Amino acid sequence: SLDKTIKTKVSLISIGDIILNHDLSNYFTLTSSSKKNNFIYTIQKDGNPYSKIISSSNYVVPVITISKENLEGTGTLADPLKVVSDNE
Repeated sequence: SLDKTIKTKVSLISIGDIILNHDLSNYFTLTSSSKKNNFIYTIQKDGNPYSKIISSSNYVVPVITISKENLEGTGTLADPLKVVSDNE
């Protein structure tokens, strides 16, 4: 709903998310590949992880985590998941 605000935190996908979804390639992950956090893992078209400097260009997928307490529905076509507000 556009008339309500829900506080969220936005992050990036993890390396595991890309491994599970083979359609994604050349995306940054949240997974650092160096102790200084200046390199980050990406998955390339060949399905292998590569380390890239964070100042390079790549795709991003913003993600949010939603608590189960804020969901209704079973996730099926007949009963889709719906986000409910604590303020209702």
